[in-house]
Amino acid sequence: MAIKENESTQVSPIVDEDINRAVTLSEPNKIKVSELNDPLNFPNINTYQVGNGSVLAMATVAIRISEGSFGQFPLYVFTTQGIYSMNIGSGEVVYSNESAPTSYEVPTTPIVCSTPFGIVFTTQRGICIIRGQEVELLTQQLQQPPKQLSLQTDAKLEEVLYNPTQKSFVEYLNEIESIVYNPYENELIICCKNSDFSYVLCFDSQSFYQSTEKFDIVVRNTFPELKVINGLQLKDYSQSETPETHVSLITQPLLFGNPDFKKLERMILRATLLNLKNPVEGKTPYILNYFSIDGLKFGILRGISIKPGSYKDLDMGLFARGTYRQFLFAIAGVMDETSQIDYLETEVEKEFNNTKMR
Repeated sequence: MAIKENESTQVSPIVDEDINRAVTLSEPNKIKVSELNDPLNFPNINTYQVGNGSVLAMATVAIRISEGSFGQFPLYVFTTQGIYSMNIGSGEVVYSNESAPTSYEVPTTPIVCSTPFGIVFTTQRGICIIRGQEVELLTQQLQQPPKQLSLQTDAKLEEVLYNPTQKSFVEYLNEIESIVYNPYENELIICCKNSDFSYVLCFDSQSFYQSTEKFDIVVRNTFPELKVINGLQLKDYSQSETPETHVSLITQPLLFGNPDFKKLERMILRATLLNLKNPVEGKTPYILNYFSIDGLKFGILRGISIKPGSYKDLDMGLFARGTYRQFLFAIAGVMDETSQIDYLETEVEKEFNNTKMR
């Protein structure tokens, strides 16, 4: 560097580094594993680099016995660039690192859940499950935005029939806080504090329903039991708080295979309802049938108040000869948890019977 003559120079003082200052190195794509038989020692040889993204969560295929029980089965590592699997090593090697992603399905949150069928995690598409190298979308039936149905109500139905405010599952997905597997009912519970309900997936029937039961915290290290905390209450899923529950069932609009006008002549609920009781003091259980012409506004076609007791099948009787495009069925009341709803049996007559119409 050339300096002109008589030109003044200014030299900055050299400041010694503060040797007492802690230096933190962030390596979000690395995993440190403890030494075999020594959970307090983390040798450098047991450091594994997983891709170039950030590690969001880790889980095993088997349901964990405790928070640290990784290793009996291959370890899945969920990162911002995909899902990696790490196989069990031999000898002093804890894991054999996998360089290529097991799946390029990118997780969006650190929320994962171990089930007997695979690992459940969140993506932009919805809730997925990974088995081996296969990824399956579990929430396909929830992808379509819900219709905001307007149901005719009555003072007698308040606090009896529960019709929650619907939101798209994409909005719900952005706010979920936990996913829990219930081994007693073989169900997956998707919980969101900001919503009035939780989504529950029944693995046996492969169908979803909504539950008003919510929780704040999942108690860890309780396998095979499932315990949660809601407020100041501790709930054990292995024990039923009461043999009865408040059921509010509303079907989707029923087209009966024909979008045109039709006559609903009869409807029978095939079910076994045990110890049916009033859900609220002074208000009885109800079964209702709704009708609609535009598919959005539903009026009450018939509502029947049910006296407390046990019932085998409920016949709603013969309907008037009015013609409508869509129908909807609802039942609400407190009943024994061993009650069983099988199906709806209907008699429907088409308004247009011209088979030559195209």
